[in-house]
Amino acid sequence: MDRKFATAVADQAFRLMAYKDEYEVARLYAAPEFKASQAHTRMARE
Repeated sequence: MDRKFATAVADQAFRLMAYKDEYEVARLYAAPEFKASQAHTRMARE
């Protein structure tokens, strides 16, 4: 396998996963259950 090709594949995979992660975080923040769990976690720290 050509090193330049492998680097391009790895770079594009990284970009794709970054987008996927952003959507997953947005999905979590939109879920009421996640917001409730975060509020509970913050109260426990204080």
